[in-house]
Amino acid sequence: MVARLVARGVCHTYPGGVRALDGVDVELAAGEVLVVIGPNGSGKSTLLRCLAGLLHASAGTITLDGAPVASLPARQRARAMAVVPQYLPALPDLKVVDFVLGGRYAHARRFAFGRSEDLALARAALGRADAAQWAERTMNELSGGQRQRVLFARALAQDARLVLFDEPTSSLDPEHQLAAFESIASLSRGQGASLVVTHDLNLASQFATRILLLADGKAVATGSVSDILRPSVLEPVYGRCLHFGRIESGGASRPFVLPWSGGPVQ
Repeated sequence: MVARLVARGVCHTYPGGVRALDGVDVELAAGEVLVVIGPNGSGKSTLLRCLAGLLHASAGTITLDGAPVASLPARQRARAMAVVPQYLPALPDLKVVDFVLGGRYAHARRFAFGRSEDLALARAALGRADAAQWAERTMNELSGGQRQRVLFARALAQDARLVLFDEPTSSLDPEHQLAAFESIASLSRGQGASLVVTHDLNLASQFATRILLLADGKAVATGSVSDILRPSVLEPVYGRCLHFGRIESGGASRPFVLPWSGGPVQ
């Protein structure tokens, strides 16, 4: 089945009256890598949690393949959509392979969870995330970057058609940042799709099929990489702290954006 996530007029207000989202529209269709960018506090993570059904939107509608996300049973939602958080609020006292195996729960038949096929898929997912070497270690023995790769492996094991990533490369070195986004792109081919929240504008430039820019809880702009990563769109949101350029590679031209403290660029 072709995956499609649609949100219309999504609002969310936290206790105390803090308005985190204000009428945001999102469409995520098969084959897309939709990258969500914006300053700190712009509503990116709140939007992701609302789309995933982890937060209840104060207003608006969110549907997955035409069905309201909030009405879907948790296991049915998990079979269709996986979430990779920035971090775990508490580390489970589990071996890495068992933690990744938990991603198979939504697919398990009654009394058959943890069967050999699931374990094989969990180990294969660890391999795809370049994390197989830690399979027998416990989660609390891993560094932040290692845990991030294990979280990615668990989402791969879940085998969902849609995957929502919240800052998936924040703890990774450059090699594994690229590897993570290459895997995200491969997940999104065919009938899959990914939504990625990130501050890394240059990874967005390389891998996004579309970019959504948020500011103050509102969707400021959405469009192609070239539509969004330019001064007239980004400077009103981020200020004049960016340097813009282009990289030519393999006959293609892509924009790049660097934080820059001012002065001439040599």
